[in-house]
Amino acid sequence: MTFRITIAVCLAAVGVSTEANDAALSLSFLAQGNTEEARIYAVRGFAADSAAPLNRFAMARVITDANRARTLYRLVARDASAADSMRAAAYARLGEYSFVRGEYDTARALFGKAATLSDKPGYQHNRARALHKSGNTEAAEGLWATAAANDPKALFHLGGSFFSRKRYKQALNSFSGTAQMEDSSIVAPSLAMAAVSASKAGFGEEAEDYGRMLVKRYPFILEEKLLREAGAIESKSIPEGYSIQVGAFGRPENAKRLKEELSRKFGTVSVVKERNEMRTLHKVWIGSFDSEHAALDYGERMVRPLGMPFRVVKR
Repeated sequence: MTFRITIAVCLAAVGVSTEANDAALSLSFLAQGNTEEARIYAVRGFAADSAAPLNRFAMARVITDANRARTLYRLVARDASAADSMRAAAYARLGEYSFVRGEYDTARALFGKAATLSDKPGYQHNRARALHKSGNTEAAEGLWATAAANDPKALFHLGGSFFSRKRYKQALNSFSGTAQMEDSSIVAPSLAMAAVSASKAGFGEEAEDYGRMLVKRYPFILEEKLLREAGAIESKSIPEGYSIQVGAFGRPENAKRLKEELSRKFGTVSVVKERNEMRTLHKVWIGSFDSEHAALDYGERMVRPLGMPFRVVKR
């Protein structure tokens, strides 16, 4: 309750309306993974003013009807009165929908519009992903190289593209760069791929060095034998590290009930306990995927048709 009041007071102090307060609260709860609270505030804000861009955006984030969500994102994206950052986020969401449907040219154009409205690094990275998927590899690599200065994921994907084209020395340069990052979700696969790239490039000692660093720093993520199985590493450059979150509950029994219900349909369902400054949440996760977009694609195909909102999270 204190958390809600604090945000509401801060927004009111800068002249944001009550309806916008509801939408902002919804997005804040969604960022925490609290889908129940997020839906309550989004619906309330949208009912009060369905034309406000922020209310439309918040509503699109929580509704289960994908077509309706896309309609709301389009309205926000084309609304000149909306903040550029919000319009960019709406274009990016539309781009994600197109990407998972295999409409890569459309996705590229939508991510491009997002990038013209905001300098957020991820938009150029996603534009490059769409280019790469559509077969324009060199253009994708050029865009990743430009975005790499501000976006570690761009540099990592650049390395993956080089590796797939058997340009192992260039791949090694990219992976050795991302191996210096602090985020273990980037560092661990970077060390693994640097080891394989060095080996493929004929740098045996360097490959062994990266292998030792990986085993020493992340024994809980990858086993040493994985480094000796180059085929396994090559076929999966990013270790399984994403899940689909379908709920977050304050009461553990509610999370357990949802897990039991979903376990009958999905093979792997888990409850993850997470405590923030205000409360403890019990989050329900489905599956384990090797990339964010594999998880998103699965969610759109298997989870959303059940009428369940979801979000992709790092494990």
